[in-house]
Amino acid sequence: RQHFRTAEVLTRLARLIVRVVARGGVVVIPAYAAGPAQQVLRALQQLKRHQRIPDLPVCLNSAMAERVCALYAQQADGHWLSADECTDLLVGVTTVDTTVDTEQPSADLPRLETPGVLIAVEGEAHGWRMAQHLKTYATDPRNAFAFAGHQGSGSRGADLLAGATQIKVNGERIPVRAEVCALDALSGHADQEALLDWTLALPRAPQQVYLMHGEPEAADSLRQA
Repeated sequence: RQHFRTAEVLTRLARLIVRVVARGGVVVIPAYAAGPAQQVLRALQQLKRHQRIPDLPVCLNSAMAERVCALYAQQADGHWLSADECTDLLVGVTTVDTTVDTEQPSADLPRLETPGVLIAVEGEAHGWRMAQHLKTYATDPRNAFAFAGHQGSGSRGADLLAGATQIKVNGERIPVRAEVCALDALSGHADQEALLDWTLALPRAPQQVYLMHGEPEAADSLRQA
């Protein structure tokens, strides 16, 4: 699939946050801990720095994602962010780690009472934490869910992006009244254009290409390209 370009997705994210803040809601961004979560944090810092969004509270619901930020800073020569830029990812961000305990479903879960952003580290909304976040935020039309990664067929995330008006959580169907959108450019995966550019940069053409870890329709489109 072809993703939105970074500049376009920053504009989409800025407009979404401004809309949600105006109505007093929370933007929940499901994202994987290594890669997409850091891209979301970077996008939020850029938007705040350029005053495209208010300086609103940001909660990161994952100690693992916080540790990945530290690892990025330690290995700054291996990617395009400087060590200082990696450190800045967590400026003004509150990290809450949640102990999964099905006996106490709400234990340690962050809940934003004022407009803000919650980065929930479960990319396809399948896990226990996201189940609780859906119960808390999906029923309120003031809120929004913005998915920062690919949503596999059959996942809760895919159902929400397809316009589901109800979602099954722990055997209970809850109404979905929150706004739902995708932030494709913040995915941890390269899109079609990036994969083709990478292939064209090889010193010689490959004799055989295998397409894996993709859904049939998207994979066939890439095969033809």
